[in-house]
Amino acid sequence: MNIVFLDGKCLICNGIIKFIYRIDRKKRIKFCHLQDEKALNYLEQDFVKNLSTVVFYQDGKISTKSDAAINIMVTLGHTYFKLFRFIPRFIRDGIYQFIAKNRYIIGEELDVCPIPEAGLAERFL
Repeated sequence: MNIVFLDGKCLICNGIIKFIYRIDRKKRIKFCHLQDEKALNYLEQDFVKNLSTVVFYQDGKISTKSDAAINIMVTLGHTYFKLFRFIPRFIRDGIYQFIAKNRYIIGEELDVCPIPEAGLAERFL
C-alpha cells in the first residue's frame, strides 16, 4: 500500500493531495493527514509529531522530505523524477525545508483539516 501523510491544516499540503489525486488515475496512492489517529497505525510517533515533513509509506518502507516527493512521482509513473537523486540530498532537503518552514506564510494555515470532496474522500484512510 502507498500512503502519503501530510499536514492536514496546511493549504499547500492539501493542494498537493488534490494534485496527486488528479494525476493518479490508477488509484495507486492513498492519503492520511498526520493529525489523524490512523497515521499511528503506519508511522512512529516522531513522524506524526513533525507536521512539516511529508511522509511516504510505500509497502512498509518510509521516505521523507525530498525523497518522499521523488518516490511519490516515480510511483505515479514519472520515472524521470529519479534524475533528481543526482542532486545531493542536503540541497534537495534544504529547499524542501525552506518551503515547509514557510508553508503557512506562502499558503494559509487552516483552522481544521478540510473534509475532502466525494471522490477524494474514498482515497483517505
